[in-house]
Amino acid sequence: MMTSHLYTLENNVFAGFVFYTVLLLMKMLLMTVLTTTKRQIHKAFHSPEDTSRAGTNPEARKKSLLPNENVERVRRCHRNDMENIYLFIFLSLLYIATDPPYAMAIWYFRVYTVSRFLHMLVYLNGIRQPFRGLTFAAGYVTCWILAISTLLSIV
Repeated sequence: MMTSHLYTLENNVFAGFVFYTVLLLMKMLLMTVLTTTKRQIHKAFHSPEDTSRAGTNPEARKKSLLPNENVERVRRCHRNDMENIYLFIFLSLLYIATDPPYAMAIWYFRVYTVSRFLHMLVYLNGIRQPFRGLTFAAGYVTCWILAISTLLSIV
């Protein structure tokens, strides 16, 4: 394959990357909606101007600015996505530049994507360890594999 086609949809590896990346980004968009929903349900807001939704009682409004564990759990999960998914995207783009075999690249993209969705389910439901750690580790190791494979292809 000519390198000029690596970042077009003619390249099946890049097309697969686009598919799985869009799924991951949609998941992150969903986390934003979930955070907002949890804030509304639990009347837990982050800005004073939002507290009018907590009612007219000044104490209720003040209380609505305190951290709520139900909201914070979703926020931590979302922050974890932002700390990890963007890293995967950048490493994958560099990996694609090495013109990797399709089957191998697609499995890396799938494993990472499934691990992030499982991580979200485990995290949001408060499932005890080691499950969150294992789902995180699957994605983390995949990122290391992408990084090492990229480096090895240029040495």
